[in-house]
Amino acid sequence: RSSIVNAKQPSLEETMTDSRENNNDKHRKRKRTFGSNNSGNGSKNAVSIKNFIKKGQNDSSFHRQRKKKEFIRKAKIVNSYKRLLKKEGKESTVSDTKVKEKHKGKAESKTDRFFKEKEKARLREEKQREREAQSLEMEKNKVRNQKRRKVMSKKLSKRTRKGQPIMKNLLGNLLDQIEKQG
Repeated sequence: RSSIVNAKQPSLEETMTDSRENNNDKHRKRKRTFGSNNSGNGSKNAVSIKNFIKKGQNDSSFHRQRKKKEFIRKAKIVNSYKRLLKKEGKESTVSDTKVKEKHKGKAESKTDRFFKEKEKARLREEKQREREAQSLEMEKNKVRNQKRRKVMSKKLSKRTRKGQPIMKNLLGNLLDQIEKQG
């Protein structure tokens, strides 16, 4: 017993600091192991459920990458098919060119965000040009008709010395009208 009594017993303060250090070490260990590469579940790239959901909601690049890979895969298949045709000495078929033309138009509309608006604006401009051309043509016709009426009115208003209308002009006018109708 004397040896036990003589052994230095830790003070209350020392025991408190030791217990705090032990607790901190435990927490540190937890922090290190949680979410690290060796989390104990066998996977090296473990992601928390919250991060997984957030990533799925905000990241649309995954879908773009998948589409791009699929496009590349299909393009490789088409190119290998064309190489085989070339080896056999055949040219690409007409249906291939039609398909290319269809996809070309779709690709342009997809790449251009304002394709519909630009198309509408182009149509509006074309209609405006047509209206202007029609108005110019109508104005030319109007001027032509006015000149023709003026000449006809001068012919029809001519009189002899005694004030009688000149019958040649009247009969010529009547003949012209009959020819237009018949």
